[in-house]
Amino acid sequence: MVRRYLDGWQPTLEPGVVALSKGGRGVGAAWVRKLAPDRQTWGWLDPETPVLAMAVREADRRQGVGAMLVASLKDALSKAGEARFSLSVAEENEGAVALFAQAGFRTLSSDDGAAVMVLDLGSPPETSAPKSP
Repeated sequence: MVRRYLDGWQPTLEPGVVALSKGGRGVGAAWVRKLAPDRQTWGWLDPETPVLAMAVREADRRQGVGAMLVASLKDALSKAGEARFSLSVAEENEGAVALFAQAGFRTLSSDDGAAVMVLDLGSPPETSAPKSP
């Protein structure tokens, strides 16, 4: 699945960030892709909406790494003039769902245990948990 997010990735057009520990060890990474309809994946809305791919090492979770990665991408995408970006997250991953909700993502749909969430850029984060449509 990760291959779909990496094949053809153009870092100058599709931002990405890496989080390093104080010792320089990689602890997390996040990037976005604009995928054509024939390459759509979880969280895909349309060819113009970047889809988030993100991973944080298990030992480094719940320490603010994910929030920093999302905030960095949000800033980069806003500066690039993007209107929004989306993702898919397993609903059972309560920590990730809470992280994305706190960052301002709202749930668009829920199916088969996964939520598709979107963040409209330029809007302040919501103060309550996202509601399902």
